[in-house]
Amino acid sequence: MFATLFYIGLIFLILRNRDSRFVALTLWLVIFVLIGGLSESPLASQRYVAAAPACALIIGYGLHKITEFFENLWQKYSRVVVGLSYLIIGVAMISDLYFYFIEFQGIYQISNIDSNGTIAQELANHLKGEPDGTQIAFFGSSTLGYYSIPSIQYLAPQVKGIDVTTRWQSFDKTLLSGKHIIFVFLPQRRREISRIMAEYPNGSLNSQKAWNNQTLFWIYDYSSKSR
Repeated sequence: MFATLFYIGLIFLILRNRDSRFVALTLWLVIFVLIGGLSESPLASQRYVAAAPACALIIGYGLHKITEFFENLWQKYSRVVVGLSYLIIGVAMISDLYFYFIEFQGIYQISNIDSNGTIAQELANHLKGEPDGTQIAFFGSSTLGYYSIPSIQYLAPQVKGIDVTTRWQSFDKTLLSGKHIIFVFLPQRRREISRIMAEYPNGSLNSQKAWNNQTLFWIYDYSSKSR
């Protein structure tokens, strides 16, 4: 519904408007469309944030022009026409809120159950309460390392992460010299859990699961007190 109002407003803005005050609005929209369209990865939504207010103004202008047209056509029912215009914008707002908070959120949860962003956020939430000096041995994948997504470092800056990119047999174990070590295993590296538990015994193993009970990663918490 908002898209329809936007196109109506755009048509009136280009073809019928003679008010120079709308030149700035037109330039605002055109400039950011060009910036977004000609830059790298044009579908990235953050590139269009600055154009959103201009789009909202054009939507309002489109509704205003429609209301004005029918007010002139049916002067006796001008108040009814104005009331209907408010009703239209209200229905459009409710429709968008329903789409974002109900439909889109449901689709997003399903499609991002085990995405790299979800895993990094869940791991960051778990690590932000750990004490200073904690070391993380991260058994990641070719597409996700400890430092791949900054949310972990932002939420848990007191934790030092070490990516275990090679097989455990060839990994330099002297890097893990802290008193508190946490081993994190993605599902692709779960076969290495038993070997780590054998070399670092008496720790605690837990798993972090998504809302559908799918395992996102395993955490083996080991401290020097366990030795």
